[in-house]
Amino acid sequence: MTCWPWSPPEPLVRTVRHVLLHAFREIAHHSGHANIVREALDGAGTTERMAKAAIGGG
Repeated sequence: MTCWPWSPPEPLVRTVRHVLLHAFREIAHHSGHANIVREALDGAGTTERMAKAAIGGG
């Protein structure tokens, strides 16, 4: 078995819970980036859009 300097000394065991939580965290992180880009393109903030939708204006 080859051990590289950056690898842990023993194999790591990842649970399904750990993998799912990591995936959800990454999705949430990148969704925030997409929201920033969308706001920059259309000029409307999320809060403003949610307020309009709440009063039935769009």
